[in-house]
Amino acid sequence: MKKNQAELDREARADQAEIARRYIVDQRREKRKMLASALGGELSAISWSVSNCLGPIKEAKQMFEAIGNAKIGQNFDTTVTMPKIDPIVYKANISDLGVLGPSTAADVVHIYQLILASRTPVENALLTGAHLAKMFELQHSVLEKWIDSTQHVQQRLLSVLNSEIEDPGPLYFVMHADAIAAMTSDLAPLARRKKGE
Repeated sequence: MKKNQAELDREARADQAEIARRYIVDQRREKRKMLASALGGELSAISWSVSNCLGPIKEAKQMFEAIGNAKIGQNFDTTVTMPKIDPIVYKANISDLGVLGPSTAADVVHIYQLILASRTPVENALLTGAHLAKMFELQHSVLEKWIDSTQHVQQRLLSVLNSEIEDPGPLYFVMHADAIAAMTSDLAPLARRKKGE
């Protein structure tokens, strides 16, 4: 049976709507990939800069350990070992982070918080070398953990670019793995009882 003009027009409109929908989906996917690529590149550069600070921070710690319990006696900039970083890709695209999905976007924001946090020098004239050694030791530890977390988030961004790269999942589960494992093991007996084991 031959279709009338109204049916043909309806099918044509449906086809146009499907083409428009596919175009929007493709554009969103492309935008997501471009953003993941740009953020991944910026995080690589920032990680490299931060990892270059680990040596000087370790040396500062050793120097202040040698001073021991003697007071420093004058203020100095304790943030001098950290590079000044302006994350222009992140700032320019902050309103588009949602295209990465809520979990990946949350991880990206978490990682950039260390970079964006203001670092004001500590009033340290009355501190001893031992105090400052401890402070630099803590700074070293925080930055090492940040680099590990950044590598995790970079892998999440790479998984957006290449479907063969597995998304390692939310950073939260890596940072709190021990607590989650403990909670899971505490709940296991309850689950077995519910099943009647």
